[in-house]
Amino acid sequence: MKKRPSPLLQKPRHDPQSTSGLFHLLTRPLWVCLLLAVATATVYWPAIGFDYVNYDDTEFIAMNSHVVGGLTWENIRWAFGTGLDGNWVPLTWLSYMLDVEWSGPTAAGLHLTNILLHVANTVMVFLLFRRLTGAHWQSAVLAGLFGLHPLHVESVAWVMERKDVLSTLFWLLAIWMYARYAQKLAAGSLCWSNEYFLALIFYALALMSKPMVVTLPFVLLLLDCWPLRRIEPGKMFIHRTMLIRLLCEKIPFFMLAAGASALTIALQLQSRAMESLASRPFGIRLSNALIAYASYLGKIFWPVDLTTPYLLPEHWPRTPVLAAGVLVVGLSIIAMFTARKRPYGLVGWLWFLGTMIPVIGLVQVGVQYMADRYTYIPLLGVFWIVVWAAADLITRWRLAGGVVVLTILLVLGTCAARTRVQLNYWRDAESLFRHAIAITKNNFVAFDGVGLALYYKGQPDEAVFYYLKALEIRPTYKYALENLDAALARIEAVNAATSNLQTLAPRIAVNHANAHNILGMGFGMNGNLDEAIKHFQKALYYEPDNINARSNLGHALALQGRPDEAIGQCEQILRLSPHSPQAHNIMGLALLKQGKLDEAVAHLREALQYEPDNAETHFNLGQALAKLGQRDEAIANFKEALRLNPNYREAQEQLNKLESLLK
Repeated sequence: MKKRPSPLLQKPRHDPQSTSGLFHLLTRPLWVCLLLAVATATVYWPAIGFDYVNYDDTEFIAMNSHVVGGLTWENIRWAFGTGLDGNWVPLTWLSYMLDVEWSGPTAAGLHLTNILLHVANTVMVFLLFRRLTGAHWQSAVLAGLFGLHPLHVESVAWVMERKDVLSTLFWLLAIWMYARYAQKLAAGSLCWSNEYFLALIFYALALMSKPMVVTLPFVLLLLDCWPLRRIEPGKMFIHRTMLIRLLCEKIPFFMLAAGASALTIALQLQSRAMESLASRPFGIRLSNALIAYASYLGKIFWPVDLTTPYLLPEHWPRTPVLAAGVLVVGLSIIAMFTARKRPYGLVGWLWFLGTMIPVIGLVQVGVQYMADRYTYIPLLGVFWIVVWAAADLITRWRLAGGVVVLTILLVLGTCAARTRVQLNYWRDAESLFRHAIAITKNNFVAFDGVGLALYYKGQPDEAVFYYLKALEIRPTYKYALENLDAALARIEAVNAATSNLQTLAPRIAVNHANAHNILGMGFGMNGNLDEAIKHFQKALYYEPDNINARSNLGHALALQGRPDEAIGQCEQILRLSPHSPQAHNIMGLALLKQGKLDEAVAHLREALQYEPDNAETHFNLGQALAKLGQRDEAIANFKEALRLNPNYREAQEQLNKLESLLK
């Protein structure tokens, strides 16, 4: 039997005499690349005007001194040495630094780079699949779906997800070089080629951009079966020598994958981002994986209600888990039984299933059970099946060219329109998380995100409401607790939050020290010292070494006229932290109320050595000095308190009183 030529050696056929105009131009790869680039860039161009979102962008990029410091030797060393965010991605960090070098630390330049990388990936998808299969038009449509599908918005519009678009570019280049290497072997070359080593290098670069790409060696084995046809799936045992050669050929790739996997697991464990089997048993993880696979398929074909994050529930109902399992197993069986006639079905399906494994939930990291960004590479497998199956139906049914073109334009146009809608939610953090609140239930991460966005806009009182909503859903959510703490510290009077605090108090986990500390702050700032002291005492009952709670308790006791007890709290703080400015300030206030003015002044002066910009400490020192008769220095401290806090009413009253006496 005559051996069929490798698709790598086939070129797309067209008859120039039978084509004209735009159709004739699009038979040329260059024009297809140009059209794909323009269409993709046009859809995503508004993202250049977007800001950072306070969902990792602010913390890891905008406020990261190494990133905003640009491309220096010190920052380069940091990029290769850090495991920040639980991943080793030095090339991603370097790309941010390079952006800062040429465009500054504003978000516009970083957004532009993300867009350009996505455009490059879209063009590369076309060129790669055209080389692999020889199918010009199918490859163009597949690339169009890749570039315009709304599931990819998160990877492009979110600056922190640079690792998706960057790693995929190296992933595609690695496959391209591997295909060229296979092409040389098919042409009769028996030696290792430069392309093989370039494929290995590009794979290493991809791993240094995002470790999710560890599945590449398995994808290469899939491509060996089809469309490269280096071995036929049904005859693997007949061609054992070739099978062994293909496996040995992938050993360097597997070694890189193993190293990247081990490093990532170690970093995730170190950052405590990865859940143990004890906290989430394997059965629950498997249920999550099945639900996630089914959900991804649903959003591929009906991309509405896309958001971030999709929060992981405590457990899944049995019915949807069984339905998802039937769907995944059923599609797998169909792909296997149709593999002989339609090999793209099995290869595309295994591509989708396999490349999703690192993030499908079998190894649980984070609070999400799925994420749009995780589909960036896996979607190619599904698109491959859809486009090639559609091409088979067009051939079988002999559909008119006009109908086919209109259908393709309708599908791609719908994708582009939905992408624009989804892109608009990423214009800022408040819009993004308000959208998440609107389409999801009990999304405590989204409530916290809206609160943080309002806090950065200078609206801490409104932020408090959203933090409390987040804590009402998840009382132990540490980020909302920390953010609430910061917001309360900026609010002089939290009257708007009082009722919320009273409602939340019994719902907060009774053994959560930080929660009781924050509640005590809220009640204290409203003047309800009795309730505040109760919560500070509860915080210390569960966490005796909590310096913040003990400082707050001492302050409340001093304000309530219980200086002896306040001094006792401060003495305990100073044993733990001798240079605590809060403890010295509270000690000074308590001694002032006891009439021990010289000792009070000494502690207040020491507090200012460690924290010179504390308006309250200057006010307390001014009071002590005024009682000692040192009016000039007292006036200077009252003025400094007003400079630091122009709305400090008590300081203004004391200053006016002293100045009137001097007249």
